[in-house]
Amino acid sequence: MFYFSYHSRPCLRPGSLEEQDLIAQARIANGVCDITGFLYREGDLLLQYLEGPRAELIELRNRISVDSRHNAVVILGQGLTSRRFFTGWPLGFCTAAVGTFGRFLGDAWGKTSLTEATAQDARLFLDGMCQRFDLGLAS
Repeated sequence: MFYFSYHSRPCLRPGSLEEQDLIAQARIANGVCDITGFLYREGDLLLQYLEGPRAELIELRNRISVDSRHNAVVILGQGLTSRRFFTGWPLGFCTAAVGTFGRFLGDAWGKTSLTEATAQDARLFLDGMCQRFDLGLAS
């Protein structure tokens, strides 16, 4: 099992039809390719963690890196993982509702900037957002 995580700056308006279409298309494509993960939007920040077959994720990472629907893509980490963390989520998605990624970095690890973020930070934060979403606490 392979994973990669990144953050970027979205170019699509929050909640726009274009954003909704992108999410719907990604859910279908990820399901076909056995990719799972979670996408979080907080204003001008996108944060995503994806996991699945190595070849498919490397191809997806390369497409994401040049996709014009966002910019300033920063890969937080990639590599092998022993298990899935987002089983059943071809692409979970939520927006900021409870806390922020920056606050999480500061509160949990004393980090003061996105430049200090790692893939593990992203996965832990998104796992929490995933749980909030399941409980109806996030939109």
